Amino acid sequence: MRCYVAGMPEAIPFRMREQIIKRFDRGEVSSEIAAELGVSEAAARRVRQHLRERGTLEPKVGKVGPKCGLTPEIEAKLRELVSADPDATLPELLVSAGLEMDRRTLGRWLRDRLKLPLKKSRSVRPSSVIGKMSFQPVGTGTV
Repeated sequence: MRCYVAGMPEAIPFRMREQIIKRFDRGEVSSEIAAELGVSEAAARRVRQHLRERGTLEPKVGKVGPKCGLTPEIEAKLRELVSADPDATLPELLVSAGLEMDRRTLGRWLRDRLKLPLKKSRSVRPSSVIGKMSFQPVGTGTV
């Protein structure tokens, strides 16, 4: 019985791993073990290899991704800089903090990790439709 989650095979349960190792220890071959326990031959061999190389039957824990570079010291410095100058742009904050990273990374830190609100841009031009509309008082007689 194979379990699939989002296209990836699920880890073989610990008890089944123990059964696979016991059967290998009794001299059974991987094809017999695989057929009786419902795993592939390669999976049965990998369980034995995993035990031999790592010394444990526990499944490997996958890498979650790179660690965040936002240390408590940098966090404190960024909070101080933003409170001192709330109108500072991301490039200005990068220079003031002495950080060498992409400004988008800093923006994500401020928004997601430090929960600091970002101001909306005031550089948006007014709608051109409103500028072209002319309003006339009611009852002026022009049609």
